[in-house]
Parts: sequence; C-alpha cells; structure tokens
Amino acid sequence: MSPLYQIDKWCFYLINSKFQNPFFDLLMPFLTDLNNWKAPMILFLSMYFLWNFLAPIMAGGSVDDGSRNLSKAMKKGTVFVLMVLAGLGIGESFNHQIFKPLFERVRPCNALSEVNLLAPCNHSYSMASSHVVNVAALAVIMSYVYPGFSPVICTIAILVGYSRIYLGVHYPSDVAAGAFIGIICGRSTIFLKQKFTDWLLWRMRENQISCSAGTPASTEPVPT
Repeated sequence: MSPLYQIDKWCFYLINSKFQNPFFDLLMPFLTDLNNWKAPMILFLSMYFLWNFLAPIMAGGSVDDGSRNLSKAMKKGTVFVLMVLAGLGIGESFNHQIFKPLFERVRPCNALSEVNLLAPCNHSYSMASSHVVNVAALAVIMSYVYPGFSPVICTIAILVGYSRIYLGVHYPSDVAAGAFIGIICGRSTIFLKQKFTDWLLWRMRENQISCSAGTPASTEPVPT
C-alpha cells in the first residue's frame, strides 16, 4: 500500500473512531442528509424576501418602495437558483460520469474493518464525495450572490464534508477531491453567468445602435 493511502486511512480512523462522541452521533447523520437542508433553505429565502419588502417601509418608505425592492430581490433570487441548478448539474455529471469511474475506489465501509458505520453504505464508488461536490459548489455560488452569508454556508460545507468521514462512508481524500471539484464547478458557473451577462449587455447595446441608425431623419422645415 502507498504511503498516501496509509495516511488517508489513518486520518479516516482518527475521525471515524477516535473522535466519536454521542453529540456528533446525532448531529452528523442530520448534517449529511441533504434533504434536511431543503426546509432551512426555503425559510432563508422566504425571510430574505420578506425583509427586502419590509426594510424600505420600516425606514420610512412607501409600500411601492417595498414592492420595488422585493422585485429586485426576487430577480436576484431567481438568478441564484438558476446558478445553483447549473452548478449542481455540472458537478454531478462530471463526478458520476468521469471522476468516479476513473478511480473506481471502494468505500471505506466496504473495504476496511472496524468502521463505525452510522449511515447506509452503498456500493457506488467513493472518490469523490458527491455530497461534498454539491455543497462546495453551493457555497461558492452563494458566496458570490450573497457574500454576507459566506461564513455560514462555508461552515455548513465543512461540517458536511467532515460528516462523510465521521459516518464511515468516505475517506478524507474523497472529501478533499469533492471540495476541489465543487469549487471548480461553482467558479465555472460564475464564469459562465458573467459571460452570459456580458453577451446580453452587448446584444442590448447593438440593438440600441441599430434602432438609432434606423430612425428616419426629421422632415419638418427648419425655421428661419
């Protein structure tokens, strides 16, 4: 066995066995189930939209001011959701179609003995962790669209990554590879969004120039 694998296995047992405690035994299964994050995400977006509507009114503005601010927030939220869907789609496709078949790595819960298994252990390949790919891509995109929430989402991403090792279903290197892929996919999504925005602005300018060039000259007589 290679020295790198020995280090990887040692780190796995350190987290999966030595750091076990009753509190994490309850917390980590909750964190690792991405379905548990749907309700908090919906609540976050709802509170965010509500705040954007109420903030101008509380500052002395009118309901129309609140409505305009809400409209801007909803447009921003729509862009965020579309970017997340694109980033997750890219990450899932790359990881499942290319990365996992390339390495064909067996999960530690299927390859090692004396694993404290606290989550279902399936037989899909281990490298890289899809959970971490998804949450890392989400963290990058959310930090770009909503930079004020970057510390929160990055902390959640780290905890989800840690949970995959703690539960016994991934090696540390699987988590590191998943984080790398997720960050690249998130940054790629931001790059594509910026390029699309630049193209859209260019098309709008071109249309304005075309409309201006096609405006007929005035036929009214010049006063003398």
